[in-house]
Amino acid sequence: MNPYEKLGLTRVINAEGTKTVLGGSLMPPEVLAAMHGAAGWYVDLPVLHRAAGRRIAELIGSPAIEDTAIVCGAAAGLAVATAACVAGTDSARIRALPHLDWPGARDEVVIQKSHLTGFAQNYRNAGPRLVEIGGSGGATGAELADAIGERTAAVTFLGGELPGHARFPTGAGLAEVVEVAHARGVPVIVDAAAELPPAAHLRLFNELGADLVVFSGGKGLRGPQASGLVLGRGELIEACRLNNNPHSSIGRPMKVGKEEICGLLAAVERYVALDHNAEGRRWEGWTQTVLDLAAGLEGIRAERTVARTIPQASLTVDAARTGIDAATVAAQLAAGDPSIRLSQSGDTLVINPHNLEPGEAEEIAARLSHVVHAAQRRPVPVA
Repeated sequence: MNPYEKLGLTRVINAEGTKTVLGGSLMPPEVLAAMHGAAGWYVDLPVLHRAAGRRIAELIGSPAIEDTAIVCGAAAGLAVATAACVAGTDSARIRALPHLDWPGARDEVVIQKSHLTGFAQNYRNAGPRLVEIGGSGGATGAELADAIGERTAAVTFLGGELPGHARFPTGAGLAEVVEVAHARGVPVIVDAAAELPPAAHLRLFNELGADLVVFSGGKGLRGPQASGLVLGRGELIEACRLNNNPHSSIGRPMKVGKEEICGLLAAVERYVALDHNAEGRRWEGWTQTVLDLAAGLEGIRAERTVARTIPQASLTVDAARTGIDAATVAAQLAAGDPSIRLSQSGDTLVINPHNLEPGEAEEIAARLSHVVHAAQRRPVPVA
């Protein structure tokens, strides 16, 4: 019996995306096999960290990525990367964090107000305060230049803010942010936790000049949920390692174990060899399955949309015609068995196929048809 079933929990169909609250993603067999193998040996953890990190950098194969630190998740990666910029490899400073009380401490991190999410707390965990710049449209290069001073330890950037990915606006692209920061001797940290796919992002942010780029290991890479990557410059990655577990540091509680390290290495090996075009075709097929069904439901307008190269089914619900609003549809789908989770905002439902398994698109379509027809007190059509 599945361990969740033993606890009385319902299976979840994840049509919402790589959300931590739903467990991120499912690990493929090669990742599980690597973790199982790693569990059978003791190992010198600092040596493993270096060996696996350098191997991952080799696998990605970009001159801009000199080394890799492995952390227990992207949030931990942001904290450890910030600690590396603040304390470097100085053991006394590392042990002092989060108190930046030495002479000349760089105790500020610059962030655009439009990039402030709940995850910004992780920059503060290492001790610095956030210097917020710009308005709702982001900050310009000139505003960034004015904000950087002698106390600036790092400048941050949200990885999705590139052409075609404007969830959090910026007045300056990443290349300009890097140019401004580097002219003043300040490194740039990119939060790219959920920015895979597209696969090109695994290299892109570093190749645009970012010094430290943080990815979740348990989202697009499909590695262990309690894992993450920090990609970047060799000396800063070494500082990340010394500010990370198992050392006595701000990262000591953010433990990534030998099993997660080896599982993440296997996940990267798989990802760089993956046929991403075939992945895209599979997502297209599942999206079309939902669109075909929804197109026949009265009061629902179905259209294909794209987010981060992932095709999605966007369903606009006309409550007056369907007899049920989008929020109630989402609630009823979530309350069923299996529990179907999707995104709902206003009158729109979005089905993201990124984390679906074979057969689940058909389950979503059937359940959606049942909910809508029940609201209209009509029999569900027999296929």
